[in-house]
Amino acid sequence: MGVTRAPNGHLALAVVWCDRPSTMGAWILKQNPWKAVVEYKNPEVDSVSDFQILDIDSPEAPWQLSSGLAKLYPDVDYTAEAWPGDGKNGIFGQVGFRLKDVEKLKTGQVWLGTPGHVVTWNYFLEYAEKDACS
Repeated sequence: MGVTRAPNGHLALAVVWCDRPSTMGAWILKQNPWKAVVEYKNPEVDSVSDFQILDIDSPEAPWQLSSGLAKLYPDVDYTAEAWPGDGKNGIFGQVGFRLKDVEKLKTGQVWLGTPGHVVTWNYFLEYAEKDACS
């Protein structure tokens, strides 16, 4: 999982999975103290690709805003997570970030890890398949 840019230029979550779930969810948590800021649900995972882009501000179908508002603040530590189904069997991954870390991302770049760093989209996909799925 990483933070990237959606085609419209908005900040987005890049979600990759290994075993295709039928549904999934994602959220952004504020750290210290931990609290969910915004939560999304995806009731029908794409049957073609092994990744999806979730526009944080304007989720596109099949993603749906489940709760909260995607209002993020500059000096707050956030963690984003995504999970298959109802989340009871763990998460796909997580990424830690602050707005100052990700606000200058360009198309084709992904903020990856905790603490994070910028990688290319191709590296992100290779990393996900090689490291996260093995």
